[in-house]
Amino acid sequence: MKVFFAILALLSNFVLLSQQSSYNKVSIEANIGFTKPVYPFTEGYFTNFLSPSHTNLGFRYALNERFGIRADFGFDHFKNDEFGKNDTSIVFKSNYYRTSLEGVINLGNIIFKQKPMNGKFGLLLHGGGGFSILQSPLTLKGIEWREDQSDIMINVMMGTTGQYKVNERLALNLDLTMISHLLQTFTFDMNNSAKRGGFDGVLLNVNMGVSFYLGKKPQHIDWK
Repeated sequence: MKVFFAILALLSNFVLLSQQSSYNKVSIEANIGFTKPVYPFTEGYFTNFLSPSHTNLGFRYALNERFGIRADFGFDHFKNDEFGKNDTSIVFKSNYYRTSLEGVINLGNIIFKQKPMNGKFGLLLHGGGGFSILQSPLTLKGIEWREDQSDIMINVMMGTTGQYKVNERLALNLDLTMISHLLQTFTFDMNNSAKRGGFDGVLLNVNMGVSFYLGKKPQHIDWK
């Protein structure tokens, strides 16, 4: 709870600072898309290549036209592959929650030193880390390594976001993000131990969504 209020206070300060600039610097990003937990899985368990079960909400503050920071909250739902008779996973369901803090580089403003890609197209590179929780209502009970129904881990993520400017208040996003985990104890199906040391899991997200630009200035610094 203390961490939540600390992040909220930090974001509030960024909003106040943005009001002193000639450009808007704050944006809210909402995305939906596809998820693919790559590994680890218990033998006999797997998911579709890309499952349409990902959502995330982000808050981004641009420090200047090239660099910024973003707080991100995401949710994924994993379930067994239901396609095919000879290639069907054992039934499972898992829910995945994450929160992260990332640095953002506006490659559009760096590569194209005037307006990003003729003023309509932009490109962001983002990376950082945070915490993730993996839960399952179908987790097997009574196995020695299982202490509870949750797996709490550290996430490290990196991704790229393509942007299309609709107007001064709205941009469309297409994002590809890879997430790796430290201290992942369970497989993504939560039916076996996964801990091997180091990075114990990999997850891919492909998202589509929008950025809403906030502020009283006529233009966001993304498109300076």
